[in-house]
Amino acid sequence: MQASADKLIREMEMFGEDFSGYSDEGPDAATAAPKLPTPAPAKALEDIDPSKAKKGKLNAKSTGLTYQFQILDLIGVPRHEIKQFADPYHWLHYFPPIAKQDLDGLGARIDWRRQFLTSRCRSVKSWAQAYRC
Repeated sequence: MQASADKLIREMEMFGEDFSGYSDEGPDAATAAPKLPTPAPAKALEDIDPSKAKKGKLNAKSTGLTYQFQILDLIGVPRHEIKQFADPYHWLHYFPPIAKQDLDGLGARIDWRRQFLTSRCRSVKSWAQAYRC
């Protein structure tokens, strides 16, 4: 959470708090040299070796997005709320209710009375006092 919040802070410095300075070409699109076309290889390694997977876990998880605000935008966080995620504790309040709703929608039988967060936000001592292990 802290690393993602730090990335958002850097992105807000680059593009502005509402990310209006972002363009699809990227931050240095105006200064970058035009790309020259490269000749295509005769046969790619994937075509030669059938043991190389074309549909793998890494390909399934890849979004092709570069910035954290793009990822949050992709999962449905409104653009005006993204700047709040620069605070790592906002992540702790935003995503757990969504996760609970998703798990309930899947039919998971979970006793939500015993939920707790494992972060610096709540210490182990306060958890032990609350549940008297």
